[in-house]
Parts: sequence; C-alpha cells; structure tokens
Amino acid sequence: GFKSFWINGLMSAASSMIVTASLIVFGIYILFALNVNYIVQQLSSQYEIQVFIEETTSQARVKEIGSNIKSIANVKDAVFVSKAEALEDYKKQLGESAEMLDGLELDNPLRDSYKVTLIDLNGSEEVVASISQIANVALVKNNKEAMDTIISISSIVKNFSFWIMILLSIISVFIISNTIKITVFARRRDINIMKYLGATDWFISWPFVVEGIIIGIIGAIISLILVSQGYLYIIGF
Repeated sequence: GFKSFWINGLMSAASSMIVTASLIVFGIYILFALNVNYIVQQLSSQYEIQVFIEETTSQARVKEIGSNIKSIANVKDAVFVSKAEALEDYKKQLGESAEMLDGLELDNPLRDSYKVTLIDLNGSEEVVASISQIANVALVKNNKEAMDTIISISSIVKNFSFWIMILLSIISVFIISNTIKITVFARRRDINIMKYLGATDWFISWPFVVEGIIIGIIGAIISLILVSQGYLYIIGF
C-alpha cells in the first residue's frame, strides 16, 4: 500500500486533493453552522424580561419579590436594578444629550425593577404569567415579537444545519468513493494479473485499503490546517 502510494504519485496526489477539497467544503460549513448557532444562543441568553415594582413597595418587599421570581421554574436569574441605576443607564444611552436628565435625581420618575433571564425561551409566557401574579408587581415587560423571532431563527438554523450537514456528508462520501473507484480502475491490469496468479481478494484489496487510509489522513491534515488557519486569520480582523 505504501509503495503503491509513491509509485502512483500523480494519481495519489489527485486523490488526496479531491479528499482535501471535500473536507474543506464540509469543514467551512461546520464552522459557519457552529458560529450561527453560537450567535443565536448568545441572543437567547441575553434576552431579558423586565419586571417593574410598584413605587410604594418597601425595600424588604422588593427583595422578597426577587426571591419569588428566582423560585419560578425556567427562571435562570433575576438581577435587581434600582431606579437610580436605571436613571444612570438612560444617561449613558443619551450620551452628550444626558444633560436633559439633570435634576431628576431628586425626583426620579423611574421604578425599581428586575431583569429576568430564562433557561428556555419557549416557556416565557408561563414565566410572565407567574410573575404577574406576584403582589406589588406593577408591570411585566416582555417583548414577545423579538423573542418569537429569536426562537424562529434558532429553530430554522438548527433544522437547516442538520439537513445540510447530512447532504454534505453524502456528497463527500460519494466523491471519495468515486475517487477510490477511479484509482482501482486505473490499476485494473495489475489486479487482473494478480487474479490470474491466484491472489485472494483480501491480498488484492488490503493494499488499496492502506493506500486509501494514507490518502484520507493526508487530505484530513491538509484540510484541517487550511480551514483552521483560515478561520483564525478571518477572526483576527
């Protein structure tokens, strides 16, 4: 198998390049799918439900409401945001126009609130319903349209990635198998001679198996280097 790989150098090189090209295409799509899934997961993890507390609620009760929210199933975390912190956030968002909010520190119209993150966005409606039943909760702000969009994108990406990966796998196997067939066809004369001399099928096929393994390893190494280095180069910008 090793000797045959070197003797048939041109055919071996061509086979290795075909395997490399197939694996590069497959690797690029895997990286693309993984990055899109990661972005969708990040958007899902950053999605928050805002819970506003009634103005007359005592600080002790505000803390108790936070504990009640955290105890609800599917709630990942509930972060308290005081009305003073909310005012500072608005000032940062306004940038140079933040001076319009000067003086509101003395009579802050904003309310204390909690930013609630979920484990699974699909159960958001149940969480909103449970939070709304807690005493002293004035308003639960849930951007359902944005959440539905994120869920829809996540589902489409997962399904699309799954089927495309299956399709690329089939194409890659088809290309590689045809490459092996071409290699065997190119040496049909040698195979016939060995057959006439009484060689068994295993004796004839094993060198091709070894040669195929060598071609596969070379193709895998080259494609791994090219795809990984290309990816690192792109994300380096």
